[in-house]
Amino acid sequence: MNRKVFALVVLLWGTAVFAFPLWVNRYNGPANSDEMVCAVLTDAGRNVIVVGSSPGTTTAYDIVVIKYAPNGDSIWARRIAGSGYSNDIAKAAVVDASGAVYVTGTTGTYPDYNILTLKINANGTDAWSATYQGSAGKGDEPVDIAVDEAGNVYVTGNETNADNVTDIVTIKYSSSGSREWFAIFDGGATDGAAGIGLGPGGTVYVAGSSVQGTYTDYVTIKYTSNGAEAWSEYYNGSGNAEDAASGLAVAGDGSVFVTGKSATAPPPGGRFNWVTVKYDANGAQQWAKTYTGANAGAEAYGLTLGSNALYVFGKVMRSGNSDYGLVAYNPSSGDTLWVRVHNSQFNKDDVPSQILLDGQGKIHLMGSSKDANSRFDFYHIRYSSTGVFEGTGARYNSPYDNDDQGVGIAVDDQGQVVITGVCYWGVTSMNYDIVTVKYDSAAPGIAEGRVLPKPAPGLVLAPNPAPRNAGVNLMVAGEGRAQIKVYDATGAMVMAEDIQVPAGYRFNGLNSGVYLVEVNQSGKIQRAKLVVE
Repeated sequence: MNRKVFALVVLLWGTAVFAFPLWVNRYNGPANSDEMVCAVLTDAGRNVIVVGSSPGTTTAYDIVVIKYAPNGDSIWARRIAGSGYSNDIAKAAVVDASGAVYVTGTTGTYPDYNILTLKINANGTDAWSATYQGSAGKGDEPVDIAVDEAGNVYVTGNETNADNVTDIVTIKYSSSGSREWFAIFDGGATDGAAGIGLGPGGTVYVAGSSVQGTYTDYVTIKYTSNGAEAWSEYYNGSGNAEDAASGLAVAGDGSVFVTGKSATAPPPGGRFNWVTVKYDANGAQQWAKTYTGANAGAEAYGLTLGSNALYVFGKVMRSGNSDYGLVAYNPSSGDTLWVRVHNSQFNKDDVPSQILLDGQGKIHLMGSSKDANSRFDFYHIRYSSTGVFEGTGARYNSPYDNDDQGVGIAVDDQGQVVITGVCYWGVTSMNYDIVTVKYDSAAPGIAEGRVLPKPAPGLVLAPNPAPRNAGVNLMVAGEGRAQIKVYDATGAMVMAEDIQVPAGYRFNGLNSGVYLVEVNQSGKIQRAKLVVE
């Protein structure tokens, strides 16, 4: 079921401003069970594509791809199910200039999954699909996907070999879906991919981790356009312990940047710092830079390359909690340009999941942040290219005030931001649904304290939530006259009445959505959230 719910996002404590939401969409699959989401994308037409996984009624997990118009209307939704009781789980996705969507994920039954890659045309029809099964016929799983300007598709992931350890597998498909080559990287023990990037002349770069001796090291691999290995390089940190890459970025000259986490000592001692390494196009290490946070630990989750800076993001530890971390480096020298650590207003765990550099050079961090009740909300913040904090883009708390895990972000060419994740939805029959929120980052928030699930003292709305065709009773404490105003999700006032209190008032005719109800009694203002289902 695809259900649209409008929501209000408002001014937070102090000066942190939330942008105004344009729409909120929820996807709950036919089995009414736990959904997963891996990506949100925008195409050249500003349409929104959400990619995830959803249990079926007669199948296990199916890959689900949903396309929304810029105004939030559903254009199409696809469910891709393998044969039998196959688990089909999306892992990564990308969209090309024509609006075609490419998805890679797993298909099959545990533990012998295969790698499924598919292309869906902009109109929602199938273009092609391809399945890769490793030579040992055991578990294979993709990690990342990329597409070039010619429509060739590149997938990297992990293939289980005959010794039951994983190697890194990288596959190239033509624009028509035929497999052109695949390459296996075997570092001698367990290897795992973290990301893929495309370089000049059809070259392909893969970053990951490889066990060398006792612990893992970063491994970076370059392939030629025909899939031959050009070079591979390892990075072993100063702690001579675990080093695990999390992502890479490729420059136009073929140099490559890799980041991740590096342990300061073998267990049980030590902690993780993040380390970023640069190699030139020939594989020669140019520099390696360590960021320690506040000397309590830091782990890099990814990076993006701008015109004048390399931006690395991750988690920075603080007194048992974590904050969003962002470091800008000079790409040539590796010198640190600036460092930003963001602790949200509730002073609890903030865990980023994605970095995005938009067309205006602004840096967006998306993830999850614990609220006053120690439940996670979607949480998005934004910086300028020079590190100026431009505010909290959105803190989305679903209507039932449960666990909300932020996953992905996209920004269209008008600067409108779309975030997605999963929300624990419901009261009695609860499960995680895919929730996608679009908002205008340039629009002001409503001048109001954070809207809480419960009405303000002295203001009662019943029923709340209310069925669409039912009236809503409003009761206000006190005596005298009161002015009632109701605002919808666009910020427009949809109702205004002048009533006598303590007498109640009943209003009807509101469409489904979330409203802000404001009561003004001689300058004393009370506000509450009203949900109409």
